[in-house]
Amino acid sequence: MTEVTVFFQHLPENDKFVPRSVLVDLEPNVIDEVKASSFGALFHPNMLINGKEDAANNYARGHYTTGKTIEPQILEAMRKQVEACDNCQGFIFNSAVGGGTGSGLPRFIAAKRVENAYPKIPQVSFSIYPSLQLSTCVVEPYNALMATYNMVEYNNITIILDNEAGYDIAMQHLIKYSANPLQKASYYNINSLVCKAISSVTCGLRFVGQQQSTIADIQTNLVPFPRLHFMTCSLTPVVSERNKEYSRWSEEEMTLRAFEKDYMFVKYHDWDAQEDQMSIYVYTYLICMPVVTHKKKKQYCGISLIYRGNADITAVNAAVQRAKETRVKLVEWCPTGFKISMIDRNLAVLDEDGMLATDRSLTVIGNNTAIVRPLEQRIGRKYDLMYSQRAFVHWYVGEGMEEGEFAEAREDLEMLVKDYMELKADPGTDQYEITDDENVDKSENRNQGNNTTTNTEVINVE
Repeated sequence: MTEVTVFFQHLPENDKFVPRSVLVDLEPNVIDEVKASSFGALFHPNMLINGKEDAANNYARGHYTTGKTIEPQILEAMRKQVEACDNCQGFIFNSAVGGGTGSGLPRFIAAKRVENAYPKIPQVSFSIYPSLQLSTCVVEPYNALMATYNMVEYNNITIILDNEAGYDIAMQHLIKYSANPLQKASYYNINSLVCKAISSVTCGLRFVGQQQSTIADIQTNLVPFPRLHFMTCSLTPVVSERNKEYSRWSEEEMTLRAFEKDYMFVKYHDWDAQEDQMSIYVYTYLICMPVVTHKKKKQYCGISLIYRGNADITAVNAAVQRAKETRVKLVEWCPTGFKISMIDRNLAVLDEDGMLATDRSLTVIGNNTAIVRPLEQRIGRKYDLMYSQRAFVHWYVGEGMEEGEFAEAREDLEMLVKDYMELKADPGTDQYEITDDENVDKSENRNQGNNTTTNTEVINVE
């Protein structure tokens, strides 16, 4: 039985199903494209909201000035959607934190959600973070830093994605084996992969299975402390029609590959194959540790395995045990660490995706201490370099933002990194080991001209 009404509202007057979604962008052209598209008639017109001008890649414009002009429309649309639900399970935000709208607009929406009638409804964000080697605007570090500061405060689960990782997955596993291997992966290829991972988070609400899970289940099992809710996700198998003869997607094969960096939607550039291979197990192929950097395995404090399709529970349990022995290191105070879900309905695959429709698939969502690396490398260090010269700061101050908010957000990011590193401490101690490469760069540039320390108060939403 398929629960269509989880994401669609049924209108009995004309027997039509309308998505339970609100599409918002300050740029009018984006919403106009949706309205003019082949699926534009699917959405309720009042749920397509746009401003009169974009945020110009400026967090302050999206949060303080331009974004405020459409605040009443957004809150009214959210209220109508919640009231139309029999039992609202959560809010799902999809945004790119490198831009002005994606970083600034969700913040006050989340704040109003907490202040109003929905403080207990969990908020899940699928956030496109800046890539290390690809950039769409100069001030991405500023926008992403402020967005992360707000996510720590208001989000319950944040799943980090980046376009570079999605591009590599599409190129290595799909485009490489296509009829034209010289072509490049498009945003459609990347988005189709991301959509399949996102759909697995809510598949427990929409389809039956032996072990179903909800958003609240994932939150309970993967978030040990309210601040530490930044996740890594992966998807297997990613197989095209042309290389299906050389690929296997048994339960064990899917589970082991899901912990390899090649299938993760976050790009880890500091992977060291020599340091990260297991030496006590010998197989016919290389065994690489998941998300490992430098001298130590990164540790998981919670993992959600969502099997879809024709998966056998006995084979799944054996595969998970094999992963514990060869691929995964859990923090010492969480010896179990796995939440397993099994859904009968497999992923939907379109012809344009370039993917082979397999009889089973696996989506992994993990809370791993390695997530601090992209946060520090892509946001913290780049921010330090720019802010040391106060470059571009006047654009933010001119939109009503106080300069001290930058210092607060940077301090909070540093505390977040420290909190994740403390997860690796031995039980019963307050000490944790940091390798030379894991030391947070105190950066004289960051402290230059800033001799005061601002304390911040973080409100944790349960």
